[in-house]
Amino acid sequence: MALSKLKHMVCALCALATLSFTLQAQEVLSLEQCLRLGVQNNIDISVSRHLPDIAQADVMLAESPYDLFVTGGYEYNKLDSRLLQEQTGIFSLGVSKRFITGTSLFLGYDLQYRRSSEFDDVREINAFIAQNFDPTFYDRASDIKKLWTSGITLKASQPLLRNFGFGRPNEALIQAAQKQKEIAEYEIERQVNASLAQIEIAYWTWIFTIKSKEQLARSVAKAKKYKEFVEPQSGRVGGVLPSDINDANVNIYNREDRVIAIEKEWRLAQDRLKRQVFAFNAQNPLQMDWDKEIVPAEAAKTEFEKIANVTANMSDAIKQRPEIRQLEAKKQSFALLVERSENQLLPAVDVNGGVTFLGEEQGGPGPAFSKNFNGDHYRWSVGVSVEIPLGNLAAKSERQRAQSQLAQTESELHKAQYDIMLEVREALHEVTAAQAKYAKSQATLDESEKSLASLERRYEKPLAGDLNFIFFLQDAEFKLTEAYLVQLQAMLDYKIAVVRLKLAESRYTQEYYKINKER
Repeated sequence: MALSKLKHMVCALCALATLSFTLQAQEVLSLEQCLRLGVQNNIDISVSRHLPDIAQADVMLAESPYDLFVTGGYEYNKLDSRLLQEQTGIFSLGVSKRFITGTSLFLGYDLQYRRSSEFDDVREINAFIAQNFDPTFYDRASDIKKLWTSGITLKASQPLLRNFGFGRPNEALIQAAQKQKEIAEYEIERQVNASLAQIEIAYWTWIFTIKSKEQLARSVAKAKKYKEFVEPQSGRVGGVLPSDINDANVNIYNREDRVIAIEKEWRLAQDRLKRQVFAFNAQNPLQMDWDKEIVPAEAAKTEFEKIANVTANMSDAIKQRPEIRQLEAKKQSFALLVERSENQLLPAVDVNGGVTFLGEEQGGPGPAFSKNFNGDHYRWSVGVSVEIPLGNLAAKSERQRAQSQLAQTESELHKAQYDIMLEVREALHEVTAAQAKYAKSQATLDESEKSLASLERRYEKPLAGDLNFIFFLQDAEFKLTEAYLVQLQAMLDYKIAVVRLKLAESRYTQEYYKINKER
């Protein structure tokens, strides 16, 4: 007796452990959870998240001409000939900067030393002059072997026509690149809107297959129950014929075949939903949770059967759709390029100027540098350069292309607005048709339920020798199942139509996703 109780306790504990493991292995998913998981994990959304970073690289490239540039170098030269022997070395360091106004500035420093046989010739001439004319003229200190020259230079260039101005001419490429980044951010919104719509359709399709599978399983169970009632009467006087039993089996097999088909659709619906909401394992793609059991939240089945009045706001749809904002940003980008190309048609008239302060000394670089600003040695320049292209086909081509692209984008924007309005209206028509179809299917379902109920009352108290009615009962139950499946399909069509309306109005991005502009 004690052993038997122990066995029962062990069995109960094993059953409890199995149930606990099953509950832990299952993941209960509501529609809300799937949509939020999709924003985090959906692989299509993940792909589009890289687009703003790529566009940011183009912004940096457009800004690069306005970077601060530091240049430097060293050059050594040696000349060895019958007439002249010379060694020179030049060290240079400079900083240059271009500004949005078109102004270019350069500040540089260079140090040069020169050692030449030319200095020996100077010494000999000095000696000759001293001997023949003025002995005091010759100064042995002027026997220069090496001369150091230090120079500080400031240069500036300012366009007066082409590439001059605050903003458009020089900032156009930067602002156009920023618009491309904005377009890339709207592309994320567009992908979120599309992906979340796919997730909701996948979720309701999954619920549809579950409810269809349950209904077909009940139909098979009832068909078997009806057959079991009359099977003992087969071959008896007043009973059913063996061929009738065969017909009943065929009916059952046909329904079981439909169960197999809906089982396949159910598994496919599960996999499609998992693909949309489960994170991809990049380290080990084969370790995806394909076999993880998921079950819908209990409220989802009830929510699936609800029909509600649906309205749409055409103005909000056009305002909120990311495709519209993409085209508006694209239009602004081409408008900037049109302004820039018109500026490029102007002649180039640039004012250039510069000043260099020099210091020369034999003693070394330090003394030479100290004499840079004593005013003994300097040079300056100022000038104007003019460039007038006779054809300027490059600038004209750029302007024509930008103007054509701007006009094309405006047409694309109008087309997109028109298509969105049509998309909203089509979705509303689909919703209305699905609601009407559901109402008709409900009427058919009600009549089928009444017919089956009438026959089932007869089934509870059959008359003697009147068993053939069982096949009318099976037929009525089959029609009821079909009516229920038709109603489920009408409900799925309604849910999909509502999703398409939400997609057309871009509700998913408003409710589940906001782009962080400072990201």
